[in-house]
Amino acid sequence: MASIETPPEFPGGEAALMKYVSDHVRYPQEALEAGIQGKVFMEFIVQESGEVGDVTVKRSANDLLDQEALRVVRTLPSFKPGLMNGKPVRVRYVLPIVFKLT
Repeated sequence: MASIETPPEFPGGEAALMKYVSDHVRYPQEALEAGIQGKVFMEFIVQESGEVGDVTVKRSANDLLDQEALRVVRTLPSFKPGLMNGKPVRVRYVLPIVFKLT
C-alpha cells in the first residue's frame, strides 16, 4: 500500500481525538465490577468523504471493552480526509483505546 501524502486528521487534531474518546467512553459496569482493564486496538477506514467506516477490533482486550470501543468509534465525527496527489483517498486508521481502572 502506498504511503499517504497527507494523513486524515480529526477535527482539532490528535489531542482532540483523544479527548473525544475519553469524553464518550463509558466503562462497562460489568467490567468495572470484575476489575477488567486493557487496551483495545480499533481499526477503521477514513473514507474519501472523511466519514469513519469499516470499524473492527484489530486487537481485543475483553469482549465487554471491545463492544464499548466499537460503540465509541462508530460515533466519531468526520475527519479531514487523507490526500494522495491532492485527491481524497480511503485511509486505514488504527486507534488504541485504553481502559484503565483508577
